[in-house]
Amino acid sequence: MKSIKFRPLVPVITFFLIALALSAWVWWVSNERAASAQSRKESLEMAHAAARNKLRQSDAERNLILAHLSTFKHYERRGITGGGNRLAWLEAAHEANRSAGLYGMQYALDAATPVPGSPEMERTLMKLRMPLLTESDLPAFLAALAARNTGLFWTKSCTLIRTGNLQPAMANQPGLESECEFYWYSIKKKGDS
Repeated sequence: MKSIKFRPLVPVITFFLIALALSAWVWWVSNERAASAQSRKESLEMAHAAARNKLRQSDAERNLILAHLSTFKHYERRGITGGGNRLAWLEAAHEANRSAGLYGMQYALDAATPVPGSPEMERTLMKLRMPLLTESDLPAFLAALAARNTGLFWTKSCTLIRTGNLQPAMANQPGLESECEFYWYSIKKKGDS
């Protein structure tokens, strides 16, 4: 029987084993990188889809803004947006008092409070006290105040009180006084709670 000599095959077998180990290592690294690339691809696809949705949403918001921009500008010109302009309301009341030919006024403004049922809106109570010559002075004042187009207000109440004699002693001497309460409405500023 012939004996097989393995000694000349040792370098070939060693080379084969090293090549096999190297091939296994290359296969394993390739699989890891392929899995990493697949994971990166999926995360990029999700980011792309999120960006596409955000773009679609921003387009919808832009269209909504453009559709209501003229209404917003109208409200902005009237002083209804941005939390209300208390100084403009007071100036409008003073100008209406002067243009109606009245005799001055006293006022008080309360703090703004939320409008029930409308979390975006708030209202501010203004109390006015004015001397009047005749009963028709009050509607003239209210018309002059509305004509100022300064804001959105609602007359809560007005009371007329006779302060002097039934027949004034002097001409153009006020004998009446009005006490009125108005709600000035405004849209809250973004971020106000």
